[in-house]
Amino acid sequence: MNEQHILSLLPRLRGREGRNIKVPCPVCGPTRKKSTEPCLSVKLDGHTILWNCHHCGDAGMYRLEDDGDTRLSLAPERQEVEPVDLDALMLPLTTEGIRFLSGRGIDISKVCQYVSTLMGYEVTADKMIGQARKDTNWLAFPMIDMAGRPINMQVRHIKDKRFKLMPGRPLTFYGAFMLHKSDAVIITEGQLDAMAVMQSLHDNGENEAAVVSLPNGSNNMSFDPNAWLVLGQKETIIYAGDTDAPGREAAIRVADRLGRHRVRIVEWPEGCKDANDVLLRHGADAVYQAIIDAKRLPVEGVFTAIDMIDYMSTLITTPVEEDRKTCGLPSLDTIFTWAKGELTLVTGIPGHGKSTFVDQVVVGLAKEAGWRSAILSFEKANHPLHALELVEKWLDKPVIGTYSKAWREVYGDPPASKEEIENAIADIDEHFVFFDVTGKYSGVKNKYTIESIIKKAEDVVHQFGVDCIVIDNMSFIEKPKGEDMDSFLMRVLNQILSFTKSYNVCTILVAHPRKPPAGSGTFIPKGYDVYGTSMIYNKVDNGLTVYRSEEDGTLIMIWKGRSRSNAGLGTATLLFNSESGTFYSV
Repeated sequence: MNEQHILSLLPRLRGREGRNIKVPCPVCGPTRKKSTEPCLSVKLDGHTILWNCHHCGDAGMYRLEDDGDTRLSLAPERQEVEPVDLDALMLPLTTEGIRFLSGRGIDISKVCQYVSTLMGYEVTADKMIGQARKDTNWLAFPMIDMAGRPINMQVRHIKDKRFKLMPGRPLTFYGAFMLHKSDAVIITEGQLDAMAVMQSLHDNGENEAAVVSLPNGSNNMSFDPNAWLVLGQKETIIYAGDTDAPGREAAIRVADRLGRHRVRIVEWPEGCKDANDVLLRHGADAVYQAIIDAKRLPVEGVFTAIDMIDYMSTLITTPVEEDRKTCGLPSLDTIFTWAKGELTLVTGIPGHGKSTFVDQVVVGLAKEAGWRSAILSFEKANHPLHALELVEKWLDKPVIGTYSKAWREVYGDPPASKEEIENAIADIDEHFVFFDVTGKYSGVKNKYTIESIIKKAEDVVHQFGVDCIVIDNMSFIEKPKGEDMDSFLMRVLNQILSFTKSYNVCTILVAHPRKPPAGSGTFIPKGYDVYGTSMIYNKVDNGLTVYRSEEDGTLIMIWKGRSRSNAGLGTATLLFNSESGTFYSV
């Protein structure tokens, strides 16, 4: 929908905040025979309008600012690709395919009955499963998007559990076409698990939840932003994933992305890995009961002793292990590690390399831990140049400008090849998103108040599943006229901390120190030297200073670490390679 469409709905939403209303869709309605059918669900949630069309799949968010300014936050337009010709690729299930499903405890007729009841029309087996026409040893699972278009197909080998996807095509949830039919959604990690859940609900007389599966297991959640936006509007989300470590990590990522207050996590019976495993061992009633008993993740910072009894018992005899990550700089990694849910302040004298150091850290976290980062950098507002600087750090080779002869003379390495650069750009694209601070690249001139920064940060967590947010530099955050600096800083820090804990992301905040006192000699700023004094020192979880010494290189001084793992403090020494723009340990 365009801005005019959205704002025309405002009068109907006023006074009905927090409630879903249904109206005709201005996008698909004019071209439909039933043009007045109320297929568009719209809700005013605070200062945000959320919408989802149950017919054409158009979905998105629209921000309404207090000062009357409006800001559009639409999901990327759906890729216009030719639908997959399922008839050319799939055959109906053969006797062998039906036998395989039966061996997994699955009755495809019950699955189709469940989906048909939910959708309100007959859904045949070919919309759910078939066999590859080229080789019937492969089961075929069509991916049908929210608009009802088959956009991809995943195949699974019957004998050895190999999986393949159609290359170069978009992904969506298996079962995405069901998303608009219910305010309750159950997410699994595999198609057979989704079928096991549907069959179990059917056997227990339930048919009110859309059941979908991640398209490629728990590792990849970077697909179909529109579908994730629609999920973000659902009242009830149940994650019924695997019980292995990747499955548990995926459950936390989904909860953080969609909101821990609305996501419940299924715990399968002991010894069972997933829904299909439970169906085979214990039957449909056990699957159904586990879904009914699904629990929310604990609210950050709110627990009872009984909630933690298993962990407490383990800690009595086992050393503490935290989910902390290193950034690929050994001299720093031995004394400081990074974790989600923490706010880390980086300070230092202007020109000593704070921004470049932070870039090195987030590239290292991407390579070491697979983290995705969103960067709001006023210091590096030339975003294409900034992206290439990240490419240089990814490759540890010079990329920008004229290749320096000194590079080969000193290191003996050739410059980055075209193929290396293209691959590194693809890696940066996969792991980073950038806030446009100038409006030059997006065409949208934004105000960067702390409120607008938090709203955008929430959006990128929802749409891109980022793990880390960088705000560089705190001094660029707009202060309202008339507000004193202490109150402003307190409000900024409280909102950043609240966001960091609520969304369980790692937030890196860069801040300049105050002006050094006259006659102070060598000035190495630390926590109490940042403008705001003890307020800032006390609130941040971790604190680092970047100091460039003419004799020793660049010193990274750890002056605060809230976690026990970082409580030792200390100093790491790094050297800077000006040709490749990278730091490395001494």
